[in-house]
Amino acid sequence: EFIADGWNWFDSVVVFVSLVSLFSENIPGMSVLRLLRAFRVFRLFKRIPSLKQVLVALNQSLPPMFNAFVLVCLITAIYSIMA
Repeated sequence: EFIADGWNWFDSVVVFVSLVSLFSENIPGMSVLRLLRAFRVFRLFKRIPSLKQVLVALNQSLPPMFNAFVLVCLITAIYSIMA
């Protein structure tokens, strides 16, 4: 059961990378692998339904926000050409 869960694999990789970085500081790219610890927060979205609902709403609002951003950029470009 432990091996079947993807989050347990992820936690194992994070612990392994932390142990390796603890014993050897001069491995190139190790600081980038340490950033994996920050992604452990995403486990909360699975466990807390309200956080998952917020994430889904944020994801659904991105395309309209992108359209508004493109429109503002287009209007700004038109005004900068006319000035």
